[in-house]
Amino acid sequence: MVQVTESQFQKDPILALSQAIDSGSLYQIRQMIKTLPTAGIAHLIESSPPKTRSVLWQLIDKDSEG
Repeated sequence: MVQVTESQFQKDPILALSQAIDSGSLYQIRQMIKTLPTAGIAHLIESSPPKTRSVLWQLIDKDSEG
């Protein structure tokens, strides 16, 4: 399993999330999402390819959904 570092996530969050999704690291993805403000999550979803977007929607905390 590939671990995505905090610096990788800060540099390119979409690439970092895609790598984490490809490696199956759902816990790590959920933790990354929790660090983002709501606007950041929205931007990430809008900017992500369909596969990544689908996984992100499944991992977003229900309290954060709008």
